[in-house]
Amino acid sequence: MKTNSIWLDITTSMQWPGGVVGIVRAELEIAAALNRQFPEIRFSMFSNGSFVEIDKAQLQWLWGGDNIAEKYLATRGQNGQIATLVAYDQNGKINEYLSKLASETPSRFLRLHRALMLATSALPYRYQALGLALTWLPRKLLGAAIRLSRFLRNQLLTTPATKQPQAPAPSLLSYPYKSGDLVVSLGWLDSGKERYYTQVKQRDPGITLAYMVYDTILLGESTHHLYRPQEEDSFRNYFKWISETCDFILYGGRSPQRDGEHYQRRFGWPTPPSIAIPYGGTDLAKKTSESDDSELLKRLGIDGPFVLTVGTIEVRKNHDTLYKAYVSLLEQGTENVPIMVFAGKPGWRTADLIDTIKRDPRVAGKLLILAPSDKELDVLYRNCLFTLLPSFYEGWSLPMPEGLSYGKLCLASDVEPLREIGGNFPDYIHPLDVMAWAERIKYYSNNPDARRQKEENIKANWQGTSWEKCGADVLEALRSFSEAATSRRQSRTLWIDLTLSYAVWRGGVTGIIRSELILAHHLEKLVPGARFFAFHEGRYFEIPRERLTWLFEDTDVNSAYAKFQQHWKALEEQGIDHRIPNFSANGTSPVLPLHLPSLAHVASPALSPASRLKTAAAYVISTLPKSLQEIAVRYAKSSGNIPAHALTDEEYKRNLKAAANRGDVRKELQPLLDGAAQALPFGRDDMVFSAGINWDQRPMIEIIKAKRQHSFHFAQIIYDLTPLNTPHLHAKEAFDWYQKFFYLAGLASDKIIYGGETAMIDGQKWQRDHQWEVIDGLPIKFGSDIAPHTDHSKDQQMLTEMGITGPFILSVGTLEIRKNHETLYKAYLKLIEEKIENIPQLVFVGGPGWKAQDLFEVIMRDERVKGRLLILRTTDQQLDVLYRHCQFTLLSSLYEGWSLTLPESLGYGKFCLTSDVPPLRETGRDLVEYIHPWDVVRWAERIAFYSSHTDELKQREKRIQEEWHIITWKECASKLTTYFQLITESNSEGKA
Repeated sequence: MKTNSIWLDITTSMQWPGGVVGIVRAELEIAAALNRQFPEIRFSMFSNGSFVEIDKAQLQWLWGGDNIAEKYLATRGQNGQIATLVAYDQNGKINEYLSKLASETPSRFLRLHRALMLATSALPYRYQALGLALTWLPRKLLGAAIRLSRFLRNQLLTTPATKQPQAPAPSLLSYPYKSGDLVVSLGWLDSGKERYYTQVKQRDPGITLAYMVYDTILLGESTHHLYRPQEEDSFRNYFKWISETCDFILYGGRSPQRDGEHYQRRFGWPTPPSIAIPYGGTDLAKKTSESDDSELLKRLGIDGPFVLTVGTIEVRKNHDTLYKAYVSLLEQGTENVPIMVFAGKPGWRTADLIDTIKRDPRVAGKLLILAPSDKELDVLYRNCLFTLLPSFYEGWSLPMPEGLSYGKLCLASDVEPLREIGGNFPDYIHPLDVMAWAERIKYYSNNPDARRQKEENIKANWQGTSWEKCGADVLEALRSFSEAATSRRQSRTLWIDLTLSYAVWRGGVTGIIRSELILAHHLEKLVPGARFFAFHEGRYFEIPRERLTWLFEDTDVNSAYAKFQQHWKALEEQGIDHRIPNFSANGTSPVLPLHLPSLAHVASPALSPASRLKTAAAYVISTLPKSLQEIAVRYAKSSGNIPAHALTDEEYKRNLKAAANRGDVRKELQPLLDGAAQALPFGRDDMVFSAGINWDQRPMIEIIKAKRQHSFHFAQIIYDLTPLNTPHLHAKEAFDWYQKFFYLAGLASDKIIYGGETAMIDGQKWQRDHQWEVIDGLPIKFGSDIAPHTDHSKDQQMLTEMGITGPFILSVGTLEIRKNHETLYKAYLKLIEEKIENIPQLVFVGGPGWKAQDLFEVIMRDERVKGRLLILRTTDQQLDVLYRHCQFTLLSSLYEGWSLTLPESLGYGKFCLTSDVPPLRETGRDLVEYIHPWDVVRWAERIAFYSSHTDELKQREKRIQEEWHIITWKECASKLTTYFQLITESNSEGKA
């Protein structure tokens, strides 16, 4: 394929109204470098549903010399430059969201109609019919207005020859690209241009499309919970679109590339060719004269030595650790503590932190929050003692190479992306270790010789990447990939078998039923577009998604499945067979009582009633005039609800008994494998997966016959070989049916997924010993984050109901910032990260209080602590049980009056790890152990110590097995997605 023109899409820069930060800077700098190195490059942007070419005469910043950003800001909006399409103001993210709604749904009438439907769907089921009745007239009027506006638009904007009333959008789309052109986007997802690029690619597959992916932090296991759910979902859809639509991807460094490819494999998305490109950040405009530096610093409020951290103040950047480290130094009376400067604009979920800093008298005039210009930032870099970068994670961090290019030492988080950039030049510290940050800041502030030695090494040996070099790398990548991205992608669907739980089983949740349900629950979230099927009455059928909302929404599988069984039992008593669509006694196809049929598809089933109401309100606000929007946004408030913790269930116990006879099943089954196959819903190259087992041979037989006629992939889980290897421990009939099931599973499966290495060894040995074909196996570790059922006492029952699955430690107190649950949360994360053995559950008991909403939203969205860290509101009886059965208690308060929880703990004879503050020393005397409230590492160490030393606690709990790592069901499901991709790819290679 010949590349005619290379286009750079600079929509983000052309629409951006704020300062030059992050992605905007990268887009500007790379665009200017590409223009210098490849003058033939052309520029375009998305505007009003089409793509338009931009005359370079309008882009004066392309020739901005040493300061592209300054030139861009000075000339933005001049010379007919296209105006901003997205509304931004001081309310930032809210207005961005409103603008996104307006961009996706231009019709105000349609937005109002959606608001009414969303609000109605948020009502309890029994009131939804009334809601529809009350909104009938306004919905009808809005519907008429929508139809009229569409009719008028079609009449005005299309000619009779080209009019397409069914789908006007494609006929209005225009773009300057030609077949053979290469289009590159370096921006972000805010403009909504992606669905229009989809149309461009559909019209002309000869156009090659490349996207820059800066990072995948919004999907990261350790970071996704730091963002709003809708932001995570939006980016997931964006990255999925990139994976499925783009011909190749540019990543900002090797770490983002590894992360991106990891998530593509995990979600089962295509993995286009990609390349990792280090960004610039070393060629900021640096002054040579320092004559007016002191005056400028004084205007900024800096009148002495200072340290600097640069970056938007958001929760991921972890400014909280620096604040606490700084206060710790002040509390210790440390000499020569420099001023600390946060250089960045406030971002999301930091209002509480910023308010705390501004009102903390200890840091007044010593910890400054600034939003510097480029000139001021240059002065700050040149004059700081050293820089700080405490982020939990990064893509390609620009502040690190910027600081190193000034020859400044950087104290950085010990995370892989920062090590990739900095190499051995920074001093790395664990991001959660408050006291280590304090110690390093103290050390380098008071040891100029050590600091100078580091600086000399940086100046002599560190080599960064300029924006010019970055632009050259991008250009080389574009040229090398432009001819390699023409292969057509094949769309594969994941089909998940629910025959056992949906169509057959009529009991409670036990072993394999639980596995089938929990894996389906997680796979539905990990693999967008997954579909579900079952076998009943001799035929396969697809299960409509609306009949599985109970499975998708509720993580408490036991109670959700019980409700499902109760509902359909009631229907069956009325003569309705729910299992096969359109095959009921009265010809109806009933759905679960979550939403009326007319409301079932208004929004995602996972969207809660509160979220539906919020979205409805946003739709209404987006239709208001700008002045009224600003008033509404000013008073917008979030709900502050803490999600309820899911209950636990009993673990599966096998109840099959002994004795069976071995026999050759091949001759017996062969006649059943002959004959025509029934039509199945699976497409070519689809992945079909079953985690159930079948007493009935027919489902597997139909799979085998269908695979002979058209190609799809199949994998069956074999949990173990105990019915075959130990027949005396199972029912007599178990051996016969399980042997047939295992034999058929081998014929059907491309690869068998075994429940661990031992099961795989046993299974393949059985196949060899019986002269069967030995099928490749893949071992998997199942989830173990659900406790076994016990009925020892009422106490144990109550503990199970509250989610206690084993030994646990307890923290009691209102969920507010003063109680400092954040330190305990971070200490617990550190234990998980280091794979400390025998980690007990951590239980927070208390009602929501002040300045804690953000923290507890983060905790509830952090998958790493799901099922391990519980947030409960208890009755007195439940609290009594928790105190009596916990291993020990934690009290991490920053300060107290006369604490009630510490004497409560001591009254129950429970040891307490306690904050080292005077009021708690008075109460606890020498009966407890004291730890600085922000010393995350120390909290983690002492929790680990007392959790594993029963002699110190005088507890009667048994030791937890050594070398045990808890695998969650979500991790298990994620591993399955990796296996699915392996199966489909290996089979495709075999066919090739």
